[in-house]
Amino acid sequence: NLDSATAWRERRLVFDRTPLNQVIAEFNRHNNRQIILEAPVLSAREITGSFEAGASDALLLLLEQERNVRIDHADEVVTVSLVVPDLPY
Repeated sequence: NLDSATAWRERRLVFDRTPLNQVIAEFNRHNNRQIILEAPVLSAREITGSFEAGASDALLLLLEQERNVRIDHADEVVTVSLVVPDLPY
């Protein structure tokens, strides 16, 4: 894939059905602001797309679209977790 092969020149990260835990690890290699995945169930979620290496915001916006996913920003750390809905009694 030519796009993937030349992406590094443009500081882009290209993913094709890559598990989320690997995507986050790659973003963390390129950014001071680290992403912590506190929802292991999301680890295997596959991500496909092209992102600017220094801008994890696009990935976080994508994850915010997921049902029950919560993104918490604190200084140099961003936590991705699941929100458990209240169950009616």
